[in-house]
Amino acid sequence: MALIAFAAPAHAQRDRDRDSQYDSTFSSKHSIAPGGTIRVENLNGSIDVAASDNGTTTVSAVKRWRRGDPSMVRILVEPGNNGVTVCALWGDEKSCSDQGSHNYHGDRHNDVSVQFTVHVAKGVKVDVNTVNGSLDVSGATASVDAETVNGRVEVATLGGPVSAKTVNGSVHATIEHLIKSSEPLELETVNGSVELEAPADLSADVDAETTNGGIQSDFPLTISSGMIGKHIRGTVGQGGRKVQLHTTNGSVKLRKLG
Repeated sequence: MALIAFAAPAHAQRDRDRDSQYDSTFSSKHSIAPGGTIRVENLNGSIDVAASDNGTTTVSAVKRWRRGDPSMVRILVEPGNNGVTVCALWGDEKSCSDQGSHNYHGDRHNDVSVQFTVHVAKGVKVDVNTVNGSLDVSGATASVDAETVNGRVEVATLGGPVSAKTVNGSVHATIEHLIKSSEPLELETVNGSVELEAPADLSADVDAETTNGGIQSDFPLTISSGMIGKHIRGTVGQGGRKVQLHTTNGSVKLRKLG
């Protein structure tokens, strides 16, 4: 039996937006030193990250709902020794570590979502995750760790490294200047395409895999094992850094910037 999804008319979406209520009162500012980390943890909603225009990292949030109870969702700030964690808590969760377990499932009558917006200062690492929502990271200058379950992941950073993962959605990362690091570049999904745009001087050991799709590379690859178009292991340049590009249903692309 086939399931067919129909896109809602634009006027229907506008009607839903008009019916929605929202609360945008949450905002926090943090002085995080270069090398520290801003962590944002969500459950239902997207997270957007952009560059800060000063030395301060800020996090703001908007709750949205139509028939839900916004009091059931709280936003908590937990300072740490090497950064700050900001999380949205559902139900009886008491701390950001509780939120990480995602034990609260809510009910169909509570449709509250939280959209986070982060402005990250130069040199601060980004660690963002949600379950139902997209992740869009731009303007980062240090490492990025971004993970969701249902939604796309878009990452742009000046230096990297990057770990970007989802289950249902595409993954796309752009890294302008790779810093020297032993940490791998990891882009993974199950249902969606994977694309990495890297600088022309990339040297890496590449592991690229798809089941239902193809593999393309702008870089010359010295193949060590595998079958072209399905699962290959090979070397770009002098090798060294590990690059993992994995999906099940979708294409894998390794693009050269410029």
